[in-house]
Amino acid sequence: ALNGTAAAEALEAPDCTRLNLALAALVTVGSTLLITLLKPFTQSVECGSGRVVDWLEDWVESIWQLVSKAAATTVMVVWTSVLTKMELHGVEPDQGGVTTRIYIFWAISITAVGSAVATWLEAMEEYFVAEGAEAAAAAAARDGEPELGERANTARVAALEMKAKKDEALVEFSNLAQATLGW
Repeated sequence: ALNGTAAAEALEAPDCTRLNLALAALVTVGSTLLITLLKPFTQSVECGSGRVVDWLEDWVESIWQLVSKAAATTVMVVWTSVLTKMELHGVEPDQGGVTTRIYIFWAISITAVGSAVATWLEAMEEYFVAEGAEAAAAAAARDGEPELGERANTARVAALEMKAKKDEALVEFSNLAQATLGW
């Protein structure tokens, strides 16, 4: 038979901190991929002309903006929930002012670390944007160079375009992380 304390401990939910962190990371990566992969299909949609077609094009672009915002907000809410549960893990409610001190320490720490990470991400984003522009310009310049041969030229252009898409994905991830840090 279990005594009262042992029974209460046995009935407590297991610690899911690692699972929560893994879920938050998975949601972040999934949202980044969703935003990055669907974005080209929903920008400047042109299917023809006419009143109904123009309305449909605008509707698709508007829906995309809503889906993108929803994905970013989901990431923010998930990370806020995970970090809130993590910060008070192991603190009992009857420990006096400990909870208030932890909240103050957490607010100062997360602001300082979040600002440093956001600054670093912004610098990396500028680097990737510049690198992506250089890759796109190089792809355009190499397109049609007869001395390379058509197959080599096509492979180089494809590699440069893939690099530009990878850089765009990294910029989207940076934007998502910065929005989450600012929330």
